[in-house]
Formats: sequence, C-alpha cells, structure tokens
Amino acid sequence: MSNNILLLEGTRFPSFDFYFSDSIDNRFKINSKPIFLNVDDETNQLTSEHHTIRTSESVWDASLILAKYLEKQVEQEQLDIVGKRVIELGAGKALPSIAASILGAEQVIITDAPTVVNNIENIVRLNQIFNVQVKPLDWTDRDEYLPEVKATLTFDYILAADVVWVEHLIEPLAETINALATPEHTVLIMAHHTRALRSDKLFFDNLVKNGWKFETVDQQQLCWEEGFVDSKVVIYKGIKC
Repeated sequence: MSNNILLLEGTRFPSFDFYFSDSIDNRFKINSKPIFLNVDDETNQLTSEHHTIRTSESVWDASLILAKYLEKQVEQEQLDIVGKRVIELGAGKALPSIAASILGAEQVIITDAPTVVNNIENIVRLNQIFNVQVKPLDWTDRDEYLPEVKATLTFDYILAADVVWVEHLIEPLAETINALATPEHTVLIMAHHTRALRSDKLFFDNLVKNGWKFETVDQQQLCWEEGFVDSKVVIYKGIKC
C-alpha cells in the first residue's frame, strides 16, 4: 500500500484545548463535560507516515460537528440515544463515540485500524468512560474482524465522520456498514465532507443498491448556535430497508 500522504484540507474551527489539565479555557464539551484527548506534554508514539495513522491524529471538523449534533438532538428529544447500542467506524480521536457515551448510550463500540486502537484506548481511559469498548476493524479485511466486533449485538446507530476519501477503501467501508446494519432498525448517522464527487457516488451507489435510503439533515438541526456548522460538511441519516 502506498505511503503517500493525501493532501486534505485542514480544520477551520478554532483550536480547542483537549489536554488533560486544570485549565478550563477553550474546552470542547458535551453536556458540560470537557473531553480530553491528550495528557499535557504527552509525546505521541504514532509516528508512521501511513495515512491511516496520520489522519487518526487529527481532530477533523466533521467529528466536532457530529458530536455537537448528537448533543443538540438528544437535548431537544429529537434523537433517542439513551440505552442504545452505538458503533463508530474510522473513529480516529473518537469524539462522536465519546459524545454518545456521555449522552447515555448503553454500549459504545469504537473501531479503527489496528494500529490506532491503543491510542483510542488511552483516550477512553483519560475521559473515564466505562460503557465503551475499543476494537480493531480493518475494512479491507472485515471478514477477520467483524465476528469479534459484531458478536451477537444489534446496533441501533452507526456513526462515521469524514470517512469517505480514500477511493480504494470506499467499497470495503460500504460493505462493512452494510454488514453491521440490521434492516429497518440500524440508523447510519454520518458527517460527510466531499473530497471528490466520484468517491461520493461510489459510496452511496454501493449502499443504495443494497437497499439503503438516505436523507440530508437540515443545517438548522446542527449546533449552529455555537458555530458547529460548515457548508462543506453535510450530515446524512440512512437506514437499510
């Protein structure tokens, strides 16, 4: 696999303080609870040039927007997440998963490439959340990982933030989503930033041909009051019929 780094547009939101410290300035919060992603002066051990690791170390706008969308929808009783089972794909820093946990999900499964799992486990410990499991899931080798990830669980929600961009991973991602979903039950909530129209078409065509239907979430439903909205980031909700 090529080690070339993809040139992705960086984040546009002000930099939040995600370090675990006594400082309370500029915190990213869900239900008034600050979320921590690093220990002060922590030296990150993920130094690979591989895109999976490099992108997992970024806090992408889509993940912030999705996390705050979940918070607002639960607060307004438009989304029932309390007592539900949630899985996130390509989690990276896992902000949507942490948000789901704080918002009352019964069980949250956080997944990403095997090389990223240890870092996510550190984040989970840092935030002292206990209804969460971190599991490796390589979409290109999903037959090996899915039995352990899915086990006997029926997921209520699949979360994903900014995961459609590497073309050779699009079909494996779509097939993984399809395999995790229970028809007429599991809802996919996805914060999406278009990188290439061809990639979008490949992704959505794959799911639609497997019976998925999608709707676009109106931006008024996002947390625009706090500025968590971006014209380039769209949230889709989908269900397999």
